[in-house]
Amino acid sequence: MLLSEDRFGTIMVLHHFVNAYIYKIILKLENMPNLHK
Repeated sequence: MLLSEDRFGTIMVLHHFVNAYIYKIILKLENMPNLHK
C-alpha cells in the first residue's frame, strides 16, 4: 500500500465531512420553495 494508515484515515474523514456538507446543501436547496416554481 502506498498510503500510510494515518494518511488514509485522514482522507476517509475528510471524504465523510465533504459528503455530509454536500448532503446538507442539497437538502437546503430541496427545501427552498422558489426552486420548484
